[in-house]
Amino acid sequence: MFSARLDAGAVQNELAILLDKKRKLGVAICDLICSNPTKCDFDFYSSIDRREFSSSDILRYDPQPFSHVNLRKKVAGLIGVEDESGIVAASSTSELYSWILKLLCDPGDDILVPAPGYPLFGQLASLDSVDCHSYSLIYENDKWSLDIKRIRHSIGNRTKAICVVSPNNPTGSYLTEPELTELSSICNEFNLALIVDEVFFDYRLALGDKNPITASSNKECLTFVLNGLSKMLCLPQVKLGWMNVSGPDEKRSEALRRLEFIADAYLPVSALIVSAFSSLIDKREIIQREVLERINKNWHILKEFSDRHGWRMLDSEGGWYACVRVGKDSWRFAIDLLDRCDTYIHPGCFYDFREDDVLVFSLIVQTNLLTEGLGRISA
Repeated sequence: MFSARLDAGAVQNELAILLDKKRKLGVAICDLICSNPTKCDFDFYSSIDRREFSSSDILRYDPQPFSHVNLRKKVAGLIGVEDESGIVAASSTSELYSWILKLLCDPGDDILVPAPGYPLFGQLASLDSVDCHSYSLIYENDKWSLDIKRIRHSIGNRTKAICVVSPNNPTGSYLTEPELTELSSICNEFNLALIVDEVFFDYRLALGDKNPITASSNKECLTFVLNGLSKMLCLPQVKLGWMNVSGPDEKRSEALRRLEFIADAYLPVSALIVSAFSSLIDKREIIQREVLERINKNWHILKEFSDRHGWRMLDSEGGWYACVRVGKDSWRFAIDLLDRCDTYIHPGCFYDFREDDVLVFSLIVQTNLLTEGLGRISA
């Protein structure tokens, strides 16, 4: 009766079972991996007025496949592209990924995704009957980089796209200009598309030693660059994502023509969000200043703790996460921490780290919560 795209045999792992058990018993969990900003006690939420979501404009239904032109113009200005012609808006970046997969792939085709990386790609791809094959990020001389040789080696007869996250989740490494040039060349050589996820782009750590580049205006190959309000403004409950489609004119035009058919079938973005977009974006600086202050402060607290306890913080340039090598089996250690001191952290295996001693921390948790959790670990 049910689709084979859904894994009927999926079961909870040991860490998830223990977490559920403790929460049902009412145990106060010190959650050091929470990445839901609405649960991280930021002051800026008080500046958002619910009246921003009330406008007479929402009473008129004006369906446009890529969303209202005024919103698309504002997004184009926001990301620094010439015009709105390549801007496509949807309810979320996850929905946009699904549209890209429908545009590029037939069932059984595949895309290349980074490892370490966020596991959502595999889930989204499977729902469109698409496979994911991973390529490696290399960590050498305290820096992350793309394994270009591995990317070439991973391309098969049914590969349709290469996906890059900048900064990557959870390693925090930005795409460099030489890497973008090489990826564009590979995509043209093998007739592939390039997908660049920049949802954490604005959150550059103060210790980063380079100015990150965006792929939004890349014209060397067919390129889809994604972003949205969920991370940019820490508003995951205000569903709006967008992408810019760029590349050689002929491929770009054909992609947009086909995307219009897909977008029209799924109906446009909520008029409530369109009407509130301008006033929300005006708060971007206030919101990001507070978030950046916290992630930088938490990074230094975690770095000092790691140095004191013989752990090794891995280099990070941006994003909301920190990766730490703890010198022991991180899977068993994560279970032990939750079991013995009610502290929840992700082991690196959740993100396909090759090393088995990596823990992943969220940098947007309240600083006092991070300090409390580290105190429990130390004790």
